[in-house]
Amino acid sequence: MYSMKIGIISHSIVYYFINKNEICEHFGGSIYYGGTIAKNLNSKVYLYTKFGSDFIFRNKLLNYNFQLENSLSEKPTTRLKINLYAPFELYLQNLCEPINEINYESDLIMINPVFHEFDMKSLSKPIKSILFLDPCGFLRCLNNNNQILLSKMELDLKNISILKLTGDEAFCLTGKKGILALRDLQKFDIRYVILFQGNEIFVLDKNKLYTISDKSFKFHNRFGLIDIFNSAFCCTYINEHDILWALCFGGGAIQAAQEINNLNISNIPNKKMIETNAAYLYNLLKFTQL
Repeated sequence: MYSMKIGIISHSIVYYFINKNEICEHFGGSIYYGGTIAKNLNSKVYLYTKFGSDFIFRNKLLNYNFQLENSLSEKPTTRLKINLYAPFELYLQNLCEPINEINYESDLIMINPVFHEFDMKSLSKPIKSILFLDPCGFLRCLNNNNQILLSKMELDLKNISILKLTGDEAFCLTGKKGILALRDLQKFDIRYVILFQGNEIFVLDKNKLYTISDKSFKFHNRFGLIDIFNSAFCCTYINEHDILWALCFGGGAIQAAQEINNLNISNIPNKKMIETNAAYLYNLLKFTQL
């Protein structure tokens, strides 16, 4: 039985990994990792996505009973090429059509764009759903070789309740670093601002700063971990309405995922694995009054 409705807005992605001169094709991104985590946490999952007829992983989504509407595009699927070795590089090989048709009746909607496939202006109207934003895809730009880089940018964050950023993304939005960036983002009336920095995860709630840390919180070259955190955090928050337990559940999901060598749909951490780690992190939670 489903407890809550979770929506995810993001392109379906096919990754090409360059690994020891061998190219490996893999399905990834928020649709894959975030959707599966949400399903494992007993949420009904609505995927607002686009993919082309070349998308050979469609049956995986259908077999997992995700709710898909108008996802098939005449344009080919979004494809990224990744070099996992130093220097780490990410390239855009193809971009599918934009995502326009969204039903905002879910309890919470995660907006996790890959590369500008969703128009933030559509959020200017009153929306019932709680909105969670991972802005990375809005901060991306291309150089002459189609390499994806981050750039400074202003975003309209109206109606966003929860914002999750890395240190680099926070700097792109504010020109500031660390806690100063979090405080600056509060001017948009965002309820919670989450920051990934080093092996620590911070949540700013008004003038209260909560922190969890663990050596497993390292995200360089580990695609999927942030998507897993986002989904575990959001599903727990919408069910429990407890920001601290949601933070620890998200962190616990990362720890559980790190224990699995090969992340695929059958190996995504289950609720029991995540919950055990979350209880451990809850006892290590730190609090600072700003």
